[in-house]
Amino acid sequence: MDFAVILKGGFMGFALSLGMQMICFYMAGFTGISKDNFVSVFIAAGIASFASVFGLLMHQTRASATPDLTVFVAGCVGGWLAGILFGLTSGKPLLLKLWR
Repeated sequence: MDFAVILKGGFMGFALSLGMQMICFYMAGFTGISKDNFVSVFIAAGIASFASVFGLLMHQTRASATPDLTVFVAGCVGGWLAGILFGLTSGKPLLLKLWR
């Protein structure tokens, strides 16, 4: 049971992290920000993804009274960190492609 909860949290954290990064880089293309500012946009995307994961966790803590909540939080934070690391390493070409 704990493994399923940690996987659910991990996938939710990863999806929220990478999704917010993709949205931020897509919107950076519309605003006319030069591609020299990759680090600044990535930091803003990391903050936005943290806020979305935090919002999800606040909703889960108030809406559900499951005893596996600490395992879900650990999985969600681990998935968020994996999404940030994926965005910095393998996902950088994808993020730059979204930034037209």
